[in-house]
Amino acid sequence: MFITLTNHDTSKKVDLAYGVDNSDANKEIAVHEISYTIKWLNVTGKEYYIDVKKSDGHVERSVLPEGYYNFCIMKETLFDPVDIDVSLNKANLKVKINFARNRDIAELTLSSKLAEILGFQKEKMTEVRKKTFVADSPISFGVHKLLYIHLQELNSADNLHNGVPSTLLRVVSAGTLGFCDTEVIRFPTTQFKSLQHGHINALHLSIHGDENRLVGIDDFCAVLEIRNKK
Repeated sequence: MFITLTNHDTSKKVDLAYGVDNSDANKEIAVHEISYTIKWLNVTGKEYYIDVKKSDGHVERSVLPEGYYNFCIMKETLFDPVDIDVSLNKANLKVKINFARNRDIAELTLSSKLAEILGFQKEKMTEVRKKTFVADSPISFGVHKLLYIHLQELNSADNLHNGVPSTLLRVVSAGTLGFCDTEVIRFPTTQFKSLQHGHINALHLSIHGDENRLVGIDDFCAVLEIRNKK
């Protein structure tokens, strides 16, 4: 039996018109395809900014507004308006800041929050006309690097996650698209997992992010299959 969910709110259960009789404990379930829209933010508050000190002592602040950013959008929004050359090494995902394009800049200060996501341990950059600054660690914009799909009706005793009984159905990448873009994931292989014993009248799907935090997704779509164990 296939179950297709469209525009599902993952904070709510899905009632089944025809319940699943698993009194003989021989039913299992897998997910074939999912889609969701990125609606969470990875930059919140007003703590993401740069202070650009000019050679005449004047300081100009460029602020990154709340939103969902990848590197390119961040560069266009934050660095381009103050004419600072920023690039990303795709081999090691480290940010490089070069001031050769703008000789009028004497000093650059990153806010602590911005320095953290860009991978810089040092927030203040001085003598910038002589230097290129490379981040100490890879850029980390993603709030959720992975999404964990849980199903309450799984037989957790037969499904261990890190050695502990779990309702985890599938782990997927959180994607690299932009805000309000839709991520579609089709699984080339299926992972069937045992359903709990008894009669099942509803399915309780939930999405968790890193550190097991719930992620509210109100337009989650999925194709599930329930079958007899082989």
